Amino acid sequence: MELRRLAGAEARDAGASGAMIVQGTTGRRIDAGGGLRLWAGEASDPFWIEPDVLAAIGKAFAEGARADLSSWDPAGAKNLFVGNRVYAIVLEVPDGDLLPVAGDDRRVGAYGTAEDPRAYGRSVADRIFPNVLPYTVGTPAVYGFAGWNGRSLTDNAPDVMFSLATNTALTIGLMSDSVAARPTRTFPYVPSAG
Repeated sequence: MELRRLAGAEARDAGASGAMIVQGTTGRRIDAGGGLRLWAGEASDPFWIEPDVLAAIGKAFAEGARADLSSWDPAGAKNLFVGNRVYAIVLEVPDGDLLPVAGDDRRVGAYGTAEDPRAYGRSVADRIFPNVLPYTVGTPAVYGFAGWNGRSLTDNAPDVMFSLATNTALTIGLMSDSVAARPTRTFPYVPSAG
């Protein structure tokens, strides 16, 4: 596995190779120095969603109606993803490396490049507005009802998104302990697949 950096005109060239930052083996933590770390491999799925609530929300949107959860009991909630394995890439970039590209408010967003970034950005925004998850450098990540500032692996995104989409406080009856293996507090944070 290789991590390369492309900047300037090279970042807009699909054939550019970029500068090698670090290389290593999947499934192993790779330290690039200065706090930059990379990991890629198989992990236990750290997310959760309740299939009956998901189906009810989907049906409500398809029919233009309110979500009917009258026959659903949160006590019987189950995690559709429990036991699933995923392939993950975790790249940890130190705050000091992000600050030079952050705005005055210290916010950064994940994005790509295009020949005319402004026009491309407008066309994407018109289709999926908004679809940028902001993060204020140097602050804790949180994805909740009060606001979005990145997202931790244990934030209950389905509760937040279903409540936002239906304009009604909804819970899927699951919390971060419904996963097969919990995320760790140390890099690469994703739970082990084994």
